[in-house]
Amino acid sequence: MLGPGALLLHGFALAEQDAVLAAVSAVIAAAPLRHMITPGGFRMSVAITNCGHLGWISDRRGYRYSMAMCWSGADHHACVFTACCH
Repeated sequence: MLGPGALLLHGFALAEQDAVLAAVSAVIAAAPLRHMITPGGFRMSVAITNCGHLGWISDRRGYRYSMAMCWSGADHHACVFTACCH
């Protein structure tokens, strides 16, 4: 069930699906999917990647947004979605 004000746009990005999939592949190639660690030391079951100015990270110090990847200190990969999804 969708929440108040939420919309489901069937087929909205269908014409852009190849560009979106290519953009996702580029992000994953630059910043591979990774299983974060919770503050309690447990490995999350879902793997994520980040791109753009801030990325969501989790480690023993907690959950937060960061300008750098917690495992390498490198900046997050540039967000490629703005070019294909405007």
